[in-house]
Amino acid sequence: MYVCEGDGAIFIVRVFLPFLWEVWKLLENEMQRGWSSSIKIQRFQHRQSELMMENVTN
Repeated sequence: MYVCEGDGAIFIVRVFLPFLWEVWKLLENEMQRGWSSSIKIQRFQHRQSELMMENVTN
């Protein structure tokens, strides 16, 4: 039982924390670039979904 808990802790430290760190850095970079690019992407996705809905209804 103690071995499993130890393995879990090692897994979290070696795998999960670096993964979180990478995600955090990516998010930080996106925020530094500004929200304009993400807003453009959201508008584009919204437009795409509108077009898909038009295709479905026609």
